[in-house]
Amino acid sequence: MDNVRILSAGEIGRAFVSPEFLPAGQDEYYLRNSQNQWPDTQWRHLRADELEMLVKNNNSSDNWDDFLVTDLFDPNQIQNNEFYGLVRIGSVQNAILEHHDLKLPIGIINSKIISCDIGNNVAIHNVSYLSHYIIGDQCILFNIDEMHTTNHAKFGNGIIKQGEPEKVRVWLDVMNETGCRRVIPFDGMLPADAYIWAKYRDDSALQKQFIAITQNQFDNRLGYYGTIGEQSVIKNSRILKDVKVGTHCYIKGANKLKNLTINSSAADPSQIGEGVELSTALSVLVVMPFTASKPCDLFSATTPV
Repeated sequence: MDNVRILSAGEIGRAFVSPEFLPAGQDEYYLRNSQNQWPDTQWRHLRADELEMLVKNNNSSDNWDDFLVTDLFDPNQIQNNEFYGLVRIGSVQNAILEHHDLKLPIGIINSKIISCDIGNNVAIHNVSYLSHYIIGDQCILFNIDEMHTTNHAKFGNGIIKQGEPEKVRVWLDVMNETGCRRVIPFDGMLPADAYIWAKYRDDSALQKQFIAITQNQFDNRLGYYGTIGEQSVIKNSRILKDVKVGTHCYIKGANKLKNLTINSSAADPSQIGEGVELSTALSVLVVMPFTASKPCDLFSATTPV
C-alpha cells in the first residue's frame, strides 16, 4: 500500500531491523558493525564543551548519547545539522578537501544524518537526507537531495531477503526483452553467464540451479547498510537509494541511482555523469551524460557500461 503513515516520535533511525529477524543476543547494528573496520575502542561520547559548541552551532540530536566521535574531533566543523539514531563520526579536523577545483571544509554542514557511520575527514554539505550509510575516509558528499538504504537492500543482486515473497525478486530482460529470456543479475556476472542463462531456457534443471546458485551466493539477512568507499565524490545529485559504491568513484549530477553496485576502485575508478538514471545495475564503470533532451535511462545494465 502506498500510504503516508503517522509513527510515534523517536522512530527515525531506530528499529531498522524488526526483532523477529535479529539473531539471539544481537541488536539492529550487528551487521553494520561487521561492515565497518573501525574498532569499538575508538568511539567516545561528547565532552560537555563539545556538546555546548554543537548546540551553539545550531545542531540537534534526538539523543546526544547516541552521537559518538573520536579523539580528533573539532565541533566547529559541524554546523546546522539534525542527527537521529546512532551516529558515529571519525576524525574531524579544520582542513579542506579538494576535488577537481571543488574545495569544501571537512565536516558536516546543513544536513540531516540518520544512523550513519562517517569515516575520517569527510566533507558532507547540503545533504537533505542521509540515512543508513557507512561513508569511507576522505569522501565528499555535496548537494544531494536523498541518499538512503532500506533494510532489505540487495544492491542490484536478484535475491530475496528474509521474509520476502518470490514475487519481489528482480529479473532482467535480455536478448529480445520480451521477458521470456530473463535472467537474475548478480555481482560479478559476465556476459557469458547471462548468455548461457538466457540461451538454454528449455533446460529446467539448469534454470533452477542458476536461481539457487545466485540466491545462495549472497547473504539474505536484513539490515545491511549502504557503503561509500574512501576517496569517493558524490555531488549535485538527486536520489541514491540502496546503492553500494566502491572507492574512488565520481558521481556528478545524477538524477536517480537505485539498487546498484558500483565496483569502482583506485585502479579502475568509475564515473557517472549528469542526468543519468540507473536502476538494478552491477559493475558500472563509466556512464557519461546523455546529450539528448531526456536523461539517460538505463534499466538493464548488469555488465560494464
